[in-house]
Amino acid sequence: MHFLINRAIYPLPPGTTEIPFIQSDALTSCGFVHAYSTRLGGVSSFPAASLNMDYKIDNGENIVENMRRFFTVLGVRDWPLFTPKQVHLNKVFVLSLGSTWNNDSIEADAIVTNLTRVLLGVRTADCLPILVGDPVKKSVGIIHAGWRGTVSRVAEKAIEAMTRELGSDPANCVAAFGPCICEDCYEVKSDVVKKFAEAFGPDNFMKWVDPGKTALADLKGANRSQLLKMGLKPENVFVSPFCTVHQNDLFFSNRREGKIDPAKVGRMLNVIGINI
Repeated sequence: MHFLINRAIYPLPPGTTEIPFIQSDALTSCGFVHAYSTRLGGVSSFPAASLNMDYKIDNGENIVENMRRFFTVLGVRDWPLFTPKQVHLNKVFVLSLGSTWNNDSIEADAIVTNLTRVLLGVRTADCLPILVGDPVKKSVGIIHAGWRGTVSRVAEKAIEAMTRELGSDPANCVAAFGPCICEDCYEVKSDVVKKFAEAFGPDNFMKWVDPGKTALADLKGANRSQLLKMGLKPENVFVSPFCTVHQNDLFFSNRREGKIDPAKVGRMLNVIGINI
């Protein structure tokens, strides 16, 4: 099995609570610290005990406590977290010792680094999180791919940056796709269909629902094709079976929950770091 739901216990006097999170055994076997959070085990109130990771839709004290729980069960509570301001495009930030960083102002949808004991993170609630690790050069990347990032080839840009800036050989890289909206749930309108056709050719990674009007888009398939194009080996690209809509009890989903109240849709936090 390539993806596991781990259920760590977080001590809370006078009892405990369970913090589930997803991990890829491929990245674990390479020695990379990583996880995809779920919506369970936190203190946010919509609904009760949610592990929301987005400061914009909850009070800061709740987010700090949710992160404390998540990072504690991962064993990385003392690691700094670098999360960009996600803008749904294809900009990649290279984090180095000389980087000037501000989580509120760095606009990017991917980060790459070879620094150890730091966490790279992106927040999602239907978009695709991709974690990439190079066990040879000991470098990592994290990618946030919504439909805009996908058609602007953010995954390709991230691998280009790892190759150019960190010396990675894509053939050595391992990539793991986390929970996102699946190709059976992601219905998009004709404007998005047009962008997919322009990026990947007609009918690739799309399946018509109402011809000419709406279609189902395959984020995982489109991004997997980009990684293979860049030189990753098919056997080193692992695609999780989890869908944020189908498994809305485990994950936040903007597509499903946003119809009710967009201001109360939480976000998962997906992270990767180097401790090898």
